[in-house]
Amino acid sequence: MGRELAERFLKGRHAYIVCTHVDKRHIHSHIVFNSTTRDGTAKFRDFLGSGRAVGRLSDLICIEHGLSVIQNPRRYAHPTYEKWLGDKKPPSHRDVLRAAIDDALAKQPETFEELLRLVRESGYRVSEGKSVTFYKDGQKAIKLHTLGAGYTKAELRDVIAGKAAHNPRGRRENASLLIDIRAKLAAGKGGGYERWAKVFNVKQMAKTLLYLQEHGIRNREELNASADDASEKLSALNESIKSIDAQIAALTELRRQIVAYAKTRKTFDEYKASHYSRKFYDAHEAEIEQHRVAKRYFNAHGITKLPKIKDISVEYDKLIAEKRAAYAEYRATRDEHRELLVHRHNVEVFLSEEKAENKRCTRVER
Repeated sequence: MGRELAERFLKGRHAYIVCTHVDKRHIHSHIVFNSTTRDGTAKFRDFLGSGRAVGRLSDLICIEHGLSVIQNPRRYAHPTYEKWLGDKKPPSHRDVLRAAIDDALAKQPETFEELLRLVRESGYRVSEGKSVTFYKDGQKAIKLHTLGAGYTKAELRDVIAGKAAHNPRGRRENASLLIDIRAKLAAGKGGGYERWAKVFNVKQMAKTLLYLQEHGIRNREELNASADDASEKLSALNESIKSIDAQIAALTELRRQIVAYAKTRKTFDEYKASHYSRKFYDAHEAEIEQHRVAKRYFNAHGITKLPKIKDISVEYDKLIAEKRAAYAEYRATRDEHRELLVHRHNVEVFLSEEKAENKRCTRVER
């Protein structure tokens, strides 16, 4: 693994030294960056996020080769104070209240009010105002919704009604989608790997797995929901940009008509003073008609008092700034949406390949 990682870095201009040592269970590879390249022609220049880039590359190679990947790596190796305390850490007031609610739920109350009665019996005073609040002597009041996932009023009512199982502290079950992908990647290393690798690009699937891990996507429902949300956001941004474009076009046309009206006003006043002389009209037809077009535009849009060009320019600049911001967000959302669609397609093809193979085997047996 270390050799392949080093070979990939050879494509760039990064200097490296790979040191590998073996213990009883694992092979450890380390990358050490030197200040210059081997031939001394170039110098290594760090960039923002270079450590993350190296980590991602290392994770991709490990996934491709079925090796373990450190989940949620911490920057510092020393333990936090809470971990250092371990089992000696005393429970917080919120932990005690959560335990009281869990005990009350274990007694299978039939209503939410009965649940609160059971909590009262454990030594709490309960106030049912705009939000449910718990009081205990010598402690600060604790509102129910601040206890976290699994303890909101709606969630507790669903548990009592049998619509859902109690999920203390919002603990999630194993990430089935990630487990399925890892299992399939590991299975591909067995018999028939060359044929299996031709059916699907292992490197592409490793990128998908890494993306799902980084974004906390645990199942197909979450992946589909993320793709749908990105699609809806993309449509909303597209409509917003169209609306801004329409406003910019309207302001541009209004400014053009105001300028035309101001330039031809003197000529039209002279035309009126000539009692609409045919001879004067023939001599100034273009200016007179331009003035009339501007007046018809103002009447059609209900404009009785012409705005100042300065005010229009300020509004125009504001709309241009909004469009730039909206379009920047649109490009980012578009790229995110495309990436989600690619990863969703990868998951569908990758996990459905085994089903297709089973169907083919069944037809052959028949």
